[in-house]
Amino acid sequence: MFFNHELSDNYKTLPFELKYQIINDVYKGNTRLLLDAINKKENWVFHKLDVFPIMSNVVGLQLWELAIKTNDIKLVNKLYKNYVIRPLDIQSIAIKYGNMNTILRIHELFKITCHNISSAVLSGCIDKVIWVHKNTEGTSWRDILLDAVEGGNLEVVKYVYYNKIGTSSAFNAISIAANIGNLEIVKWLHLINPKHCSDGAFDLAASNGHIDVVKFVLENRKEKFTIDAINKVSEKGYTNIMKLLLPRWGDTRINSVIKIAVENGHLEMVKLLYNYNMKQNNGFSTLYIPIMNAIKTGQLEIIKWICSISDPIAIRDEIINSATRYRQFHILEWYDNTFKSDNTTLKK
Repeated sequence: MFFNHELSDNYKTLPFELKYQIINDVYKGNTRLLLDAINKKENWVFHKLDVFPIMSNVVGLQLWELAIKTNDIKLVNKLYKNYVIRPLDIQSIAIKYGNMNTILRIHELFKITCHNISSAVLSGCIDKVIWVHKNTEGTSWRDILLDAVEGGNLEVVKYVYYNKIGTSSAFNAISIAANIGNLEIVKWLHLINPKHCSDGAFDLAASNGHIDVVKFVLENRKEKFTIDAINKVSEKGYTNIMKLLLPRWGDTRINSVIKIAVENGHLEMVKLLYNYNMKQNNGFSTLYIPIMNAIKTGQLEIIKWICSISDPIAIRDEIINSATRYRQFHILEWYDNTFKSDNTTLKK
């Protein structure tokens, strides 16, 4: 049988043997009841440890993770007595989620000498990193600096770097720091080796909207940005970042970038790119591409702006034909209601 969610109100009154049968049935079908009970620390789940010590790895892992995340030493001891999955998995969970008391207790129970330092550095906790570093024997770690940067704690990054943990260089590390927008780490990585350059750092910072990092890279480093950064900034509508990039771009092929901004409905970005195109082309910038893409994707506000800077009657056929073709009836209705009065009648 499968446990029906409507029965949950009566579940606590059932005999334990029946509860256990339901647990097995739920595990085969819908595990929500069991996992909810684990997370709520309902007594019947933990009583199961004493009576039926053999559980599935999935359920056991959930219980260990709960004990570690809540730093429940009593539950850790009970799980150790009744149910142990792979000790290395338990230790990795402890290093990632537990506090130092929980980590030390699990270390005392399992006597593990090979620890997962990646989990420690990703947690951003310097105490965990130092403990794992000093209590692990015969391990060859790789790419740990990259994990430390991703963890976002400069103190951890410095510890990993100065203790030469792992084999990573700062070359890729600065790209990761730029990607997550951690200006503090970007500045420090630049300080220790300003010659480590990667176009990816600039592109990632710009693409993810980290304007402080973009400004720092522009002012202090040699990295360049690529068309991918321009396209991504246009797609996400980061006008403040685009203002920084355009003067350094020097490329007159702007129509594809405008198209991206239009398709994503970023009116202010469209205006910025249109004006840039005007300056680059001595006062000329075609409206055909933005109007066609605005109609195709139903971007009414952009169409209104285009009509405000051009002759809406001159582009009447493009608007009506394309809006009809793409079934953008709200555009047809707006155009008809806006321009059919006075001497301009669209209806025949």
